[in-house]
Amino acid sequence: MERLRCLSFNLWKNEGRFEERLEKLLKLLPEIDADVIALQECFVAPDLKIDVAASIARACGLHLTRGELREKTRVHNKQDTLSRSDMAILSRAAPETIELIHLPVDSRDGERALLLISLPFANELLHIGCTHLTHLRDAAGQRTRMAQANALADMLSSRQPSTTILLGDLNARAGDVDLDPIMARRRLHPVSAALAVKAQCAISPADGSLDHILLYSSYNEQWTVSRDVVLAPHDDDPDAGPSDHPAILADLVRA
Repeated sequence: MERLRCLSFNLWKNEGRFEERLEKLLKLLPEIDADVIALQECFVAPDLKIDVAASIARACGLHLTRGELREKTRVHNKQDTLSRSDMAILSRAAPETIELIHLPVDSRDGERALLLISLPFANELLHIGCTHLTHLRDAAGQRTRMAQANALADMLSSRQPSTTILLGDLNARAGDVDLDPIMARRRLHPVSAALAVKAQCAISPADGSLDHILLYSSYNEQWTVSRDVVLAPHDDDPDAGPSDHPAILADLVRA
């Protein structure tokens, strides 16, 4: 049997008590010992020599693949600084291929994308995707999120029959119509789908219902899948972190 331990985590840019949160991330993430970590909202401020994804990669001893996104001026420690909110995939093995696929956007929102890599695993290549869909909750935002999900579904179709793991903050629950294009895929592993649906059903990042790890397996493969919510926000002090989202941890085991 071959196991792949995957983690998806939205890092909340530089919000809250950033330095305190970063210290916790650098301590706690290596302890999880994940093979693949998909990160969203990774704060990068070159002039301040801050690069959260690179710092985590060094702490965990993992290879960093970066998707540079959402560059703009943000306030950090009461100063305006040019920064980005990147996505990243950290992995034990170096990726064989890397793509950054831009998704449909709403003009009120920043750019959205899918960072997609392929990794060697048990004599095959797995496709690993990290994404972050729009947070907008009105009707136009829902239409944009569905358009983004349709673009992800096109990616899944183009990678058939290879196994694909999609990780990220989808800003919708598994049962929401916005995600139908990816939740109704035939290759979505039934246990993966069931565990996603069992996530709590509040529109809140804090309970893990908006963050997902979804396994789309080849027809002839047998997998077991677990899903856990870890590193949850502090109810009494959310700014202390490690983020306003929990991390989603999945152990994927192939027979």
